[in-house]
Amino acid sequence: MKKFFVLILALLMALSLCACATVNEDGTPTPAGVAVEQGITVLARALEAVLAVAATWVLSKIGKKKELQNTNIALEILFDITRQTVGELQQLFVKGWKEAGGGKLSEEQIEMLRQELFVLVKKKLDQPTQDLLTAAGADINALISGAAEDWINTIKAPSDLVFVHDGYTEHVSDEPTYMTGQGVEDTE
Repeated sequence: MKKFFVLILALLMALSLCACATVNEDGTPTPAGVAVEQGITVLARALEAVLAVAATWVLSKIGKKKELQNTNIALEILFDITRQTVGELQQLFVKGWKEAGGGKLSEEQIEMLRQELFVLVKKKLDQPTQDLLTAAGADINALISGAAEDWINTIKAPSDLVFVHDGYTEHVSDEPTYMTGQGVEDTE
């Protein structure tokens, strides 16, 4: 790309020198000088158009990248709110219902929890985040369902302890770990 611009600049300089040399002794331009001047003007306009198209393309790529970053942030917010709400519903309803129902939830209770999850998450989720996800073509209810099921499965994992810190989940296995010489954990 740099070579192309250097070539165009060199060509414009050569043509401008030709234009200077094609002036009559009395200072009026010759027909060849006028043609060279018009050619330089056409080349300059073409170069402006190429630069405008290139700038537009670059700006659209930057805009698309920013849009994707914003969508990823919105998804993380949705997932965090969903995890928090699942925990709240677990404390408010599920524990008591399981004790009263012999350790199992009925289909009606599961559906009621699901609907309550949708309502509570959407109440907590601000409107710009909902609009961004909708504009991206996301099905918010499906995202909430998927995040809730994933989080419930994570909570139910019997052999792992789960720690949540700043939206990141860390699994710690029951197996003993040993430090090797370079700070890498190894299990026996």
